[in-house]
Amino acid sequence: MRQVFGLVFVLGATLAGTAVGVVGCSSSEDTGTITDTGVKKDTGATTEGGTDTGTGTDTGTKTDTGTPPTGDEACGAETTNNKCQACCATNHKAAYDAFATALLTCACKAGNCATDCATTACAATPATADAKCTTCLNTIQGTACKADLTACAGAACKDFFTCIADQACNDKG
Repeated sequence: MRQVFGLVFVLGATLAGTAVGVVGCSSSEDTGTITDTGVKKDTGATTEGGTDTGTGTDTGTKTDTGTPPTGDEACGAETTNNKCQACCATNHKAAYDAFATALLTCACKAGNCATDCATTACAATPATADAKCTTCLNTIQGTACKADLTACAGAACKDFFTCIADQACNDKG
C-alpha cells in the first residue's frame, strides 16, 4: 500500500471540530468566438488537370463553455497531492473519517506517534498536527499502521482510498 495521507492539516481540522473547507476546483471559461473569415486562394492546377480556385472560407464558431469537472474527476483536476486528497476527503467524508480514525487509533499508541503527536493529533482535545507530528503520521502509514490502514482500505475507508487511486493523487507534486 502506498502512502495515502499527506494531508494532516485536514486531519487536524477535522479532529479539532472545525469545518473542513471545500477545496475550490479550478476552471476556466472560454466563451469567445473563433472565426476565420480570410480567403485562401490557390490557383494552381491539380495533378489530375483540374483547377482549384481556392475560395474556401471558414466562418464556423467554436465555443468552449468551460464546464469544470465534477465529483471525483474534480479531484483529479487538482494540481497537487494535498489538494487532490482534500477533494477526495470532502467527496467521501464518511470514508475519510474512517481513515482518520484508523490512522489515529494506531498512530496514538505508545511507540508509534504518541510522543510526537501528544500535544496535537493525539491530545485529549485534538489539534492540528505540527510538523513533527505530520512527519510521524506520514511515516507510520507505511510501517506500524500499514496493516490497520490496509484493512480499512477494503472496508470503511474504501471510497476515500479509491478516489485517491483513481484520480492519481499520489502522482501529483
